[in-house]
Amino acid sequence: MAVTLKTLLKVAPFPQEQREKLFELYDQMSEDQKMRLSVAAWTALSEMYFAKLKYETDKLLMEIQDGKRKYNINDFKELEARLIHEFAEKLESAESEAEIGEVRKQLEQYKTKPFTQDNAVFSPQK
Repeated sequence: MAVTLKTLLKVAPFPQEQREKLFELYDQMSEDQKMRLSVAAWTALSEMYFAKLKYETDKLLMEIQDGKRKYNINDFKELEARLIHEFAEKLESAESEAEIGEVRKQLEQYKTKPFTQDNAVFSPQK
């Protein structure tokens, strides 16, 4: 099942009043308007995803730094996979690995700015 614009509108962080208005006008929108709305929804979801990823990554790094957990690169990979899966579930498209990959691709595509973890090389803390 592909992610539809209506599904995106249901989960994108738009104010409820605005979301209701968009649904009312949906059938009257041109394809160009729908495309721009899709880009806006994916951009908003992407920003939410990467903000949550940064928060969770920072939290994990803090636990490592404080000695509460040992460094393991798999923890970071599992964190990313868990967050992707959470977003895929929200989009009702977690039925197959291909759809999860599509969600990951869309989140990356609409990412607006680089985050610290994009350039970080995780190395063990002593």
